[in-house]
Amino acid sequence: MRSDIQRYRQRRQAEADRRLESLLAAFKAWKEENTNLREKVRAKHLFAEQTGLAVEQVEKKPWDMLFEEWFSYDYVTIIGTHLFDMFLKQTLSARTRMDLQLGGLLLTASWMPVELNEKNYWVRAVGKQEFSNRLQQDTALEPAASSTWLVRTARVGFEDTRLGQAVPLRADGEGFQALMLEAEKAFQKEEHIRWHKEKGASWLQFALPSVSF
Repeated sequence: MRSDIQRYRQRRQAEADRRLESLLAAFKAWKEENTNLREKVRAKHLFAEQTGLAVEQVEKKPWDMLFEEWFSYDYVTIIGTHLFDMFLKQTLSARTRMDLQLGGLLLTASWMPVELNEKNYWVRAVGKQEFSNRLQQDTALEPAASSTWLVRTARVGFEDTRLGQAVPLRADGEGFQALMLEAEKAFQKEEHIRWHKEKGASWLQFALPSVSF
């Protein structure tokens, strides 16, 4: 019985992973075709303001990839929505039930800092104390580089899954601690999802410049 349950979970997990990959590929193609250039210019200025970067830096590696991730999921357009939400609505007839379930999870996913211990175990994040095995085995996050990393995660199937780039952070300064306190207060008020969607890019002010990520 136990092995049957395990096989079922593995099969469902593999299906969810495939659907996620397919959904993200469809979104990428849609975004390339439907992105408004004026909207993107506006977004770059807002991203630069939150992160403390010059607009020119936003277009260079590795910031360009981080900007695209933020632009896709967190940026609020002039009409008051997110690009990924627009994609789901405009391609609704082509979406499966699992696509829509995954899409809902991606819409609430946001950047948040997580703390690692010396064994690379995720031990703490704002409002979250337990992490699935997939995240615990994420080799992209190295405790030797930093004990605090900025990640975006979503529950895909039975596993918490990291989406996009992981960024090492410098977490020992007053600015970081002040932002963390603000995030904790938002969690206590049950406003942490909205807070991280609006302020998540602010964590990038504390990205370690000496680490290639």
